[in-house]
Amino acid sequence: MAQKPPPDTVLDQLTTVGNIRKFNSTPRRAHNSKSGVGSSASRAADRGLPKDYKPIKPPKKAEMTQGLQSDLEGAIPCKATDLMNYLFSFCSTTEGEVLLLKAELQYVFSEVQKLVGNNKKLQELFEAVPNIVEGDMYGPLIIACNYAFYLLSTLNVAPLPDYNEKTQLVMIRRDSTPTQPEQEDERGYKPDLCIVFWEWIRQSTQGYDITFKETNPIWEKILIWRNMLCPVEVKPATLRRLQPSPAGAVSDTTDFWSLNERRVVWQSNQKPAYAPVTSNPVSLTIDKVSTRSRTNASSTPVNTWAHQAQEVGSSKKRKTEDAPNAEPVASKRAKTSEHTVTSKEDDRAQLALYSAHRLSSFFDITHTFSMLLRGSTVLLHWSDRQGVVESYEFDYVQNLPHFIFLLLVLQRFSPARWGYGTEATPSLNNIDVDKQFVVEMTPTLDPEVQTAVMDPETSVVRFFPLADRLNRPGVTLVGRATRAMGGRIVPKNSTWEDESNIQEKNNCMIKSYWPESQRESEVEIMKKVKAAAEGENDNDKLYEFIRKHVPEMYCYLKPEFLGSSTATIRRFLKLASGQDDSCEIPGARHLLLIVFKRLYGIQGLCEDEMIKFYIETYFCHRALWLSGIYHSDVSLGNIMWDKEFQTGVLNDFDLARLFGSKGATGHENTGTLPFMAIDLLNPDGMAGLIPRRYRHDAEAFVWVLVYLCLAFTRKGDRVIFKDDNPLADWSDETMAAAAKTNIAAHYNRILLQSPASYPSISDMAYDLASDAIDKYRARYKGIVKAERKAVQMGKPLSSVYFLEHLPWEEVDADIWTSMIDILETHLKDGSGGDLLEELKKRKGYARLSRHD
Repeated sequence: MAQKPPPDTVLDQLTTVGNIRKFNSTPRRAHNSKSGVGSSASRAADRGLPKDYKPIKPPKKAEMTQGLQSDLEGAIPCKATDLMNYLFSFCSTTEGEVLLLKAELQYVFSEVQKLVGNNKKLQELFEAVPNIVEGDMYGPLIIACNYAFYLLSTLNVAPLPDYNEKTQLVMIRRDSTPTQPEQEDERGYKPDLCIVFWEWIRQSTQGYDITFKETNPIWEKILIWRNMLCPVEVKPATLRRLQPSPAGAVSDTTDFWSLNERRVVWQSNQKPAYAPVTSNPVSLTIDKVSTRSRTNASSTPVNTWAHQAQEVGSSKKRKTEDAPNAEPVASKRAKTSEHTVTSKEDDRAQLALYSAHRLSSFFDITHTFSMLLRGSTVLLHWSDRQGVVESYEFDYVQNLPHFIFLLLVLQRFSPARWGYGTEATPSLNNIDVDKQFVVEMTPTLDPEVQTAVMDPETSVVRFFPLADRLNRPGVTLVGRATRAMGGRIVPKNSTWEDESNIQEKNNCMIKSYWPESQRESEVEIMKKVKAAAEGENDNDKLYEFIRKHVPEMYCYLKPEFLGSSTATIRRFLKLASGQDDSCEIPGARHLLLIVFKRLYGIQGLCEDEMIKFYIETYFCHRALWLSGIYHSDVSLGNIMWDKEFQTGVLNDFDLARLFGSKGATGHENTGTLPFMAIDLLNPDGMAGLIPRRYRHDAEAFVWVLVYLCLAFTRKGDRVIFKDDNPLADWSDETMAAAAKTNIAAHYNRILLQSPASYPSISDMAYDLASDAIDKYRARYKGIVKAERKAVQMGKPLSSVYFLEHLPWEEVDADIWTSMIDILETHLKDGSGGDLLEELKKRKGYARLSRHD
């Protein structure tokens, strides 16, 4: 490694004027009306962009999706010291569970204190960061943080990993120049500042020793989300808070846990109680910090800016003396301030979107760490597929040793600790061949899953996350985050050369997602599906309708590494009140990859093929339901076909459940919105609180057919999706129920607007929809009648309307029979009618209609 110059020399280089501009006079955001740097059009012209170019404005909370808002409002608060404690232990742990390293942390913190105390210029750099103009904070912050990273590269303290030049960090400003063409996954507003590996941008430098001399090539880079390690959101200070720091303003406390921090109470956001980490995980003391309920928050609106809010003391302080072996008074963590400060939601809305974008940028991103700087305070933000953990805020100028300690921990993060799953396990080998991103997966050895196609002893799965993406997942924060990627099974140690058409030779689909850990795994469900298809213990011959109509699972991988489960951080922080570190964490998720035989969608097929595959999957679904396998997510995307056998296949069992087992919970117990039954399109149904019945899935089949008829059109001999989807309201939670119940009134008008996609079955789809709507209205009338009776009796509805006593098996059989009758009426003279006659001759058909 090149010889590093003395720290003072590096500081001089940081403030050197580059060929383009000084860094400490960084231009403000283009959308800031007070910037004083010219219009966005003139700035665009200076950069060679069209005059009508308008930079993307930062998102506001009102512009966030409803799902992201809900995820953000469910964020769980914790002490900044506890979150930094986790990051320290997470960084220092090489294998097994993340252990509490309290004594080791205190030692490392004391070494950082010495470094900060002996460097007056470091303190001065951070004192210069707060500013009432956001853009004027960028340059000073970048200079201060990068100087700190440089100083920290000389510090090696166990148990943190030693300094590694390949994981050295730099803070940079993102180049806002739009790229053409822009990748779909990279759209949207990106942070102005972020932390990245210096290794990734070193091509623009002449070596580490003069890295800081290069202004424009280094600090402004066009970055993709995957390469942004830590998004940094900056908000300006206020005049009230922007006061010159007195001499010696940096805290001289020697106790890491005595950090003066404040709880941030976001508007209209209820916070659960928080259980802090203690040195004794058995005797856990609960930190009963004051919380603000949604009701109280909404009744007392807060319109103040973040740092103009009045600090309010908490109602109760931690009772450390309740725990055995309590620390001496001088080192009690009760010194930590229990104050709160109210803040606008917009302050963290952008941070949540950044986290969601990075998590959604690639299949292997397990978590994201980011920071929100507001004037002289900082708030830490951890996001994963279970939710958000955010810290209290503290003053990074007055508590500089704590902030520098944080930077030290981040500097020692390996790529795996930054959330790159392919770097964390040898089972996922990331290879880069001819600029083509390729992953080789060594699956889990499981004799129950092994097939003739895939032998884990001799084969690996090679897949292409970018070159063969089978779906376009949206930007999400919490949830399964399902991705489908094309791949192939190849012998171990086989070579691969770039191909002009990668998709052509891919014969399998790799599904990566984050299912809930507490529910039965899709792998186990698929084993039951396979057994049902093979006819095990099937006296009713239902396997005749299942075999070759369900997906074939080749293999799977459930990676086991730090970060592959969202329970790791929550178990460490003990966010579940009263639980010890061995308890299962409710709602925890884990990364899972499953390899299936490649299938194809039915949309776009000719009419005869489409209806054939549709009917076969409908029969398969009924047979599986009677076999105790409940699919629960019928949608257009899950009705597919197998090219080899020319059969319809009911796909995707990640929301399925087995008879008597625990299924999906909450919002995961809903299905795909445009195809959900009308009964489920209400607040309880959208929250997953309504038990799933067969009739819900059967009705979903109806809406799939209606969707095929109305949302698609014919162009020549091709069936294509309409540019202006007339059923767009079906994807809106607030409009879907009304749109479906009124579809009959608009059905013919929609058909007349463009050539029908499937003219021969449009009438059948209409009759199926009308039947489903009539049945819904009949049930609704029964509920209204029961409600009136309950009101007259002065009793709750449950006392006169017993859902559990209704003859559901009989209702299910009637719905099945009704739909078959409509299908037979409309298809009796075509190929679909011949298929129905053939299916009715099978031995298991009688069981499909029985309700015993």
